[in-house]
Amino acid sequence: MRSSLRTALLVLTGALCLALPAAAPAADQIFWTDYTNGTVGRADLAGGNGATFAGLGGPYGIAVDAAAGKLYVGEYDADRVSSLNLDGSGLAPVYADADVVDASWGMSFDPLSGRLFWASDSGASNDKLSSVKTDGTGGGVFLGGVPQLDDPVSPVVDPLGNRIYWVNYAGASLNVGFADLATGANPGTITLSGDCTAQPFTAVYTVAVDPARGRLIVGGLRSGTPARARAVVAALDGSGCTAILDEIVGSGSGVEGVALDTDTGKVYLAAPPKILVHTLGTPGATELDVSPATPAYTSYPALLKTPAGTAAVTPSAAQVGATLTCSAQWSIGTPSASLYRSPSSATTFAW
Repeated sequence: MRSSLRTALLVLTGALCLALPAAAPAADQIFWTDYTNGTVGRADLAGGNGATFAGLGGPYGIAVDAAAGKLYVGEYDADRVSSLNLDGSGLAPVYADADVVDASWGMSFDPLSGRLFWASDSGASNDKLSSVKTDGTGGGVFLGGVPQLDDPVSPVVDPLGNRIYWVNYAGASLNVGFADLATGANPGTITLSGDCTAQPFTAVYTVAVDPARGRLIVGGLRSGTPARARAVVAALDGSGCTAILDEIVGSGSGVEGVALDTDTGKVYLAAPPKILVHTLGTPGATELDVSPATPAYTSYPALLKTPAGTAAVTPSAAQVGATLTCSAQWSIGTPSASLYRSPSSATTFAW
């Protein structure tokens, strides 16, 4: 997904410079972990072209380093973080300290610091969030010993806003925890309020946050016979919470991972063994075609989309005889919504 060549077009009459990826990008993709099969799954966001990558020990969380062309997976059973290429090749261990990678749950990547984050789910004695660099160095507990961590799961990072968010499985509460991403300082809680509180969760598994649009999505399980997969959307301050999914999936699965395409408003919900797609503002959900892959236990989807600029690109000078320079800024995506994009690398312009 890394694009090293950008083409710039200068229109002197309007002093306009456009920077575009030179090569046609690959299709937008979705990845997920499959705990039961010990695999990572992949499909096109448009559906189809499914594939599976084997050899993992209870994978339960995935993140994408688009610039490096890598996937990073938390292995719940193996107490290990591993990496593999986007095509499934090159599986290799990254970090395997069992005291830190203890029943890992969820995975998020900060492209600005090059760090991975996950939660440990092995009881109250391990109420912690941990982190390591993608090269396997600097590993350890990132945050622990605060009341906002009560069997935490599914941490997601907002690098531009300096926030890390998570939900707590144990309390099955309508609360989202947060702290400063740089240091873990200033922990706090967002309490959801609104119509969704009439039918509370039995267990909470996942959160996605869209800071630019001021909204968050929480997913989990609601009791019943059988149980129901449930997901809700609310404003970033917790207000206006409403349900977007409340239905029986399979034999009674919960929503065990959520990713939000902030461009389209489509929410991708892992409700084993399916990936469901809901468009915010419209009723219902449809099943994503991931054939020929046949997942057994979908969890923690992550989206990889083609490059996009963060702003219009303009030249620094457009006077006759002046030296023209032009630079492009490319989006890293929205990691807190499990949406990753290929950022800029070295840039070459042709006038």
